[in-house]
Amino acid sequence: MKKISSFLPKHVINKQDLLTHINTQLNHILEDKLKTKVTITSIKDNILIVFCEDSSVATLMRFEKHRYLKLLNQNSRIKILDMKICI
Repeated sequence: MKKISSFLPKHVINKQDLLTHINTQLNHILEDKLKTKVTITSIKDNILIVFCEDSSVATLMRFEKHRYLKLLNQNSRIKILDMKICI
């Protein structure tokens, strides 16, 4: 019997690897108090979609968005153009 993962399309696996890689990079950049409250949920058309646990964290992320984009783009496999912050 085959595993379910053998039926997944290659682009889905690649996207999951990319999200894991970017999420790891973001955790290295963020302050300790924000690491558990911020998660990357998706990336579409080079726009990173980030989920924040509450509005105060989202506000901090919005103010520092350009700094995070600059740091993420230094080591990223793709160029991230923008970051959409969701609560």
